[in-house]
Amino acid sequence: MKKYFIILAIGFFSMTAFAQENDPVVMKVNGKNIKKSEFEYLYKKNNTGIALDEYVELFKNFKLKVAEAEAQGIDTTAAFVKELKDNRDQLAKQYLKELAINESMLLNEYNRLKEDVEISHIAIPIKETKITDAEGNEQTDISYQLIPADTLAAYKKVMQIRNRLIKGEKFEKVAGEIAKTSKMQNNPPTYMGWVTAMSMLPVIEDAIYSTTPGTITMPIRVNAVYLLFKIHNKRPSAGEINASHIMVACPQDADTVQVEDAKKKADG
Repeated sequence: MKKYFIILAIGFFSMTAFAQENDPVVMKVNGKNIKKSEFEYLYKKNNTGIALDEYVELFKNFKLKVAEAEAQGIDTTAAFVKELKDNRDQLAKQYLKELAINESMLLNEYNRLKEDVEISHIAIPIKETKITDAEGNEQTDISYQLIPADTLAAYKKVMQIRNRLIKGEKFEKVAGEIAKTSKMQNNPPTYMGWVTAMSMLPVIEDAIYSTTPGTITMPIRVNAVYLLFKIHNKRPSAGEINASHIMVACPQDADTVQVEDAKKKADG
């Protein structure tokens, strides 16, 4: 009996999911038209390497069993209605949970956008080797071929640096020392100024917004680098400003008369 309940449940869901216009009929089973979209959907969903001809026979048998269950009135029994409801509720939980998570994330980002954070940072490569470019300049190659020992050594190093900062050493002084020993390419300035939500990686944003001004974040790993952030201050967001401009150009070798003439045009 339970087998029929499951068959009917699947059948009802599939039959209501494909009310599309201009959807050709590909077969008839027990006098009922089977649309192409319904057959293709179930074939792609359930096919595990079964040949098309073989699946067609399985599909027809499935539809005949559904029709038999309907003819016996199984779809109207209290047991079937209850099981169908339980199945529907179970399937809905996943989507409702995801909806709640998404709403929570949106609310979290909305609240963060109300606040700007002033930060500085220190970057510690997990592993780096010195290489020489074509012009003979020494650069740092951050290797992503890491082993656990590399990660552990870098984590210990970054925690030692964090402890120095917590004990009162100046952030800029420590950052300067590290810059002399680690010449990471394109390493941005230590002081990053004011930042806001949705302008950083989520893992960095979470750490920055959950850290009290005047303190240091725990190490944050991004790819093959550990990051430490100092939170200088927080303030209400300044918002965004839309601006436009008009430029009055001067020649590169302009004399004072040309500069003054351009200024008059800009002021006028």
